[in-house]
Amino acid sequence: MVRIFISYSRVDIEFVEKKLYPHLARRYRHENVWYDDEIHGGADWWQTILDNIAHADIFLYVLSNESVTSDYCQAEFHEAQRLQKVIITVQARDRTKLGETLSAIQYIDMNPNVNQADAIVRLFTAIGHQNLRAIRKRKPLFSTVTAKPRMPD
Repeated sequence: MVRIFISYSRVDIEFVEKKLYPHLARRYRHENVWYDDEIHGGADWWQTILDNIAHADIFLYVLSNESVTSDYCQAEFHEAQRLQKVIITVQARDRTKLGETLSAIQYIDMNPNVNQADAIVRLFTAIGHQNLRAIRKRKPLFSTVTAKPRMPD
């Protein structure tokens, strides 16, 4: 079964919890879809995130202006790239300004103005197709684990 890591900005939590996660959990089972709602008090949260990226087959990046400028989301994305994870991007809101690296990845449009049923089908199709790529064993591009982003002052 495919394992999915969801990277998102906190401002997109409603999108993740109400529109994205329920469909993924129903299709791929709850224990195979992870986002940081399950980090409990006392846990080393950055190590927990790194461990879940490492165990995932698919890195699903929820795109919004906040997520693409978030140091935390960028660090998660960097770690997924380092581990050569399959990366699927989902557009949560219109007019997200993507940098060069993210604009090279075809995103699935799931903003509120699109037909959600069609978008879910496109997402499941992409996961199935891209998971074939994830079956191959990969080696990290480089050995240094991504550092935890600095906390803002």
